[in-house]
Amino acid sequence: MSPLWPKRAKKNNTEDPEAEAPKEISEAAPTSAVPAATVPPQGTAGAGERALDVGGDLGLGISGDHVSVQGVTIHMGAPGPSERVVSFPIVVGTVPTAASRYQARSHSGLLRTALEDGGTVVLTGTPVQDTDDHDGTGQDEDGSGDARWVLSGLGGVGKTQIAAHHAHTQLADGRVDVVVWATATDRSGVLSAYAQTARALGLTLPGAGEDDEQNAASFLAWLQPRPVAAGMRAVRWLIVLDNITDPNHLAGLWPPASPLGQTLATTRRRDAALRDRGTRIAVDVFTSAEALAFLTRRLTDYDHTEPEDDLRTLAHALGYLPLALAQAAAYLADTGHTAAAYQRMLTERTARLAELTPDALPDDQQLPVAAVWDLSVKYADTLPPAGLARPLLALLSVLSPDGIPTVLTTTEAARVYLSRNAIDAAPAAKAAKDREQVEERQVMRALSVLHRLSLIDRTPDAIRVHALVQHTTRDALSDKQQSDAALAAADALLAIWPERLNYDVLWVLVANVNALCASAPARNGGLHAVFFRAGDALGESGQVAAAHDYFTRLHTIAHDLLGPDHPDTLATRNNLALSRGQTGDLQGTARAMDKLLTDYLRVLGPDHPDTLATRENLAYWQGQAGDPQAAIDVLTELLTDRLRLSGPDHPHTLITRNNLAHWQGQAGDPQAAIDVLTELLTDHLRILGPDHPDTLATRENIARCKGQAGDPRGAVDVLTELFTDYLRTLGPDHPHTLTTRNNLARWHGETGDARSAVGAFAELLTDHLRILGPNHPDTLTTRNNLAHWRGEAGDAQGAADAFAELLTDRLRVLGPDHPHTLTTRGHLARWRRELGELQEGL
Repeated sequence: MSPLWPKRAKKNNTEDPEAEAPKEISEAAPTSAVPAATVPPQGTAGAGERALDVGGDLGLGISGDHVSVQGVTIHMGAPGPSERVVSFPIVVGTVPTAASRYQARSHSGLLRTALEDGGTVVLTGTPVQDTDDHDGTGQDEDGSGDARWVLSGLGGVGKTQIAAHHAHTQLADGRVDVVVWATATDRSGVLSAYAQTARALGLTLPGAGEDDEQNAASFLAWLQPRPVAAGMRAVRWLIVLDNITDPNHLAGLWPPASPLGQTLATTRRRDAALRDRGTRIAVDVFTSAEALAFLTRRLTDYDHTEPEDDLRTLAHALGYLPLALAQAAAYLADTGHTAAAYQRMLTERTARLAELTPDALPDDQQLPVAAVWDLSVKYADTLPPAGLARPLLALLSVLSPDGIPTVLTTTEAARVYLSRNAIDAAPAAKAAKDREQVEERQVMRALSVLHRLSLIDRTPDAIRVHALVQHTTRDALSDKQQSDAALAAADALLAIWPERLNYDVLWVLVANVNALCASAPARNGGLHAVFFRAGDALGESGQVAAAHDYFTRLHTIAHDLLGPDHPDTLATRNNLALSRGQTGDLQGTARAMDKLLTDYLRVLGPDHPDTLATRENLAYWQGQAGDPQAAIDVLTELLTDRLRLSGPDHPHTLITRNNLAHWQGQAGDPQAAIDVLTELLTDHLRILGPDHPDTLATRENIARCKGQAGDPRGAVDVLTELFTDYLRTLGPDHPHTLTTRNNLARWHGETGDARSAVGAFAELLTDHLRILGPNHPDTLTTRNNLAHWRGEAGDAQGAADAFAELLTDRLRVLGPDHPHTLTTRGHLARWRRELGELQEGL
């Protein structure tokens, strides 16, 4: 029986404006009533207007507008047929200056392919291939073409810089004649840019004057693809709609699909309506390699050097976000801080993100990282269900950035928290405690809002929030608000914790508990139960080294938060000692338990349940460390105290009797152990019933002692019946059922039927691999037993080979000094020796 524990429970594009000389395009007046995308003749100068004859490399300026025309020659004269000769390109609006040390993206060149060639490419983390109905030229096979893209992603990932780089590259390479850069945060910005372009191209209609709506309509009509007259070349254009905050603002303003044009939109939005406007390219953060290259070059420009490992760590802490990396590099250069110090301040939460921002932002950036998402969050709170986005983001901000189970957000604990913290638009709203509880459908809709605004990434199973979005969200919370969010998250995690975990789910849950450790939410003045649950789950799953590291951290947290003598601090010491024993340090664990007992006696007294449980655990580890008599002595005294305090029928008294019998058998008196266990079984049946786990465990122990007493057949008989009961009560995949199969196979072998043992262990190994995975200690033990019985069945070569493979895995999983690793070395040596003797005999 297990010891008793206290329950806490693809092209080199360079920006070169001289790469291609301006091209002159001579255009005759179009015959269509609606101008085609060619430059029309300039109309007659009206009364009071000046006829202009402008030549040379002059720019054409329009007051109040950002319009430039390179190498312009314009002839304007008397009424009648006229000709206008315009040198291109024309740029309307302000294309952002390329960032210092612009970092090209990877994605196997697919992003560049999409932006340059118009191929249908969707990048959503894992690149996908071009669809078959594109030839890589930006034209569909029928020649229609549709070079329209929507770059979407989190604020700060560099969408605008990608668009600006594309515009600069297209201009430098002479691939476009007209570039329009429109700030699309509202409708007026787009109308203004279109109207400016209409005036620059001479598209204004009589009477339109300064009417942006009419001039924008003229420009949009001009963009429509139409046949080009012989001898003329059509004008190629690029329109960038930067930072679309609301797709509804662009109703009727989207450029048409055209083989002559490119439309590139940037947005944080992921609405379905935007998918009809072009190929969506999800822009993500830098890769690790891209981030390192960017930081290294930036800091080199600043004459600031850092160890590469420190830069890698810093880039990871910043979530590889381009905006944050640029501002961090500037901060390091300005302050002289090291990357390691910056990373510590960030991850240890000793500084708010706003405090880690340079005084002067690089690359003409307008906002520090700490403020870049504010407007998105405020806007999210206005969308239905109004007022839920911000508290939902707060709840997510205290959890892991690498993945949060979606189901967590709809637990009762999460919904109660959201109900109490919803931001009401109506001044007369009810007090938080009187609000109706938020429903699951409202939570799911709020998650959709956050996802549409790129504040989170959501799938049916998991939610991801960028670490810096989390950081800025927490920075806006008071200490109490952050504590409330962490406590609700801990309650929600505990509510979704399954009784049995697979490997992937385990690490997702543990990662979220580790994130909560930074807040360490308390429950009833102590550590939240979810912290003990996570560490126990690591140990039970066989991740013994990870469990030991986890409890080491948890003990430090408890010591600092609660003090050395708090019961939960002592409980973390108990679990830390247990995990130490599981790593193979048996003597060290026994010593740790002895010291812990001293403190329990001082703090809680001799009769406290946790003190008694520590005595039970001390006996267990003394026996495991090779001193069964010491275990017997401790348990004998403990049994006396159990009887005095709890009586003979208390479960803890029965456990102590079981453990005492166990160590009597291990000390060399299996028959005495059988007698004690037989009496104990009678009491278990009377008190707990035949199907109680402790009753079943006692029967298991009797079988083991029978085998150790020289009666393997008796052990087989007991275990055969017990296996049937375990199948009935716990099912075939329960750990106790699997343990019984292991023991039954062993004692079958001990009866002399080694081949039967080999078959049983082979079947058990298959199930262990399926249920527990290849690295679980029980799986490794089954491999050990299978190898042993293969040798006993006459296959010395098979045994030696199996032990050699097992040794490699035990070295990897447990390390060279673990007792199981040392035992495997001994078995390997034995079977290699016997194999050698067999070969010599042959």
